[in-house]
Amino acid sequence: MKTAATIILYNPNIEVLERIRQYLHFVKKIYIIDNSDSVFLDFSGIKTDKIEYIRNNNNYGIAFALNQGADMAVKDKFDWLVTLDQDSLFNEEILKYLTVFIKSHKEINAGIVSPFHEILFGKDYTKLLDYSEEEEVMTSGNLLNLKAFKQAGPFMSELFIDSVDHEYCLRLQTFGYKIIKVNKIPLKHNLGNRTVHFWMNPFNIFSKKRTVFKTVAANNHNHIRKYYMVRNRLYVSSLYKEAFPSYREKMIKSLLEEVRNVIMYEDHKILKLKSMLAGYLDYRKGRLGKKEF
Repeated sequence: MKTAATIILYNPNIEVLERIRQYLHFVKKIYIIDNSDSVFLDFSGIKTDKIEYIRNNNNYGIAFALNQGADMAVKDKFDWLVTLDQDSLFNEEILKYLTVFIKSHKEINAGIVSPFHEILFGKDYTKLLDYSEEEEVMTSGNLLNLKAFKQAGPFMSELFIDSVDHEYCLRLQTFGYKIIKVNKIPLKHNLGNRTVHFWMNPFNIFSKKRTVFKTVAANNHNHIRKYYMVRNRLYVSSLYKEAFPSYREKMIKSLLEEVRNVIMYEDHKILKLKSMLAGYLDYRKGRLGKKEF
């Protein structure tokens, strides 16, 4: 397996430089795609021919940047590409574990092999099966099969951010590839600014089979991200509603929970709710691409 990595930057802090130095030890090439529009890091202190740095001087979105990295990896004849964001803590152990998994499960025909994304107040990976087949996984820390990428085509840049990873996972499956999550190898991942709360469902008070109280994790994304969440999740789930009806149901439920969390637990409620409404209206009008706020 000839493996490269691509890391997508957007106004990063200096800590990302140390992560990149670590990545150099266990991948043959790193394609750094910089979507920053205000903060640019100096890479001159890292002397290596393993890095290819692309500075876009504008934020063209995660899909556009992923396509840049994947296209260069294909051109350089790599087999697999590790897709990373600037916040995730990827290490050599994760790559070795995922690589061994791929080599020992060639019959699976995997398009993406993902670690378990360990998020604050998320699931306990130690209680899960060794690996599972998923409908979708998050982008960061994944190994993308570049043969599958060449067949399925580029990431959907019209989405800009949010649901880019989900759309691609669903598309790969329509081409006969599987999305695999290796649950025994965790990757620490920051998902918004998570806070935990207690939620009471009054409709369950008289039900013996359902829980009245449960914990709820609010992600506290800003209003811009909320816009893309609504627009893109509705669009992608509508695009694949016949092939993946359960995904459509799951996304609608997740958006209703986002509305509840904004109203109940998050700050800047009016601004976020207006952005979410704008996302819904643009979905109905078929408007995609980058939104100017």
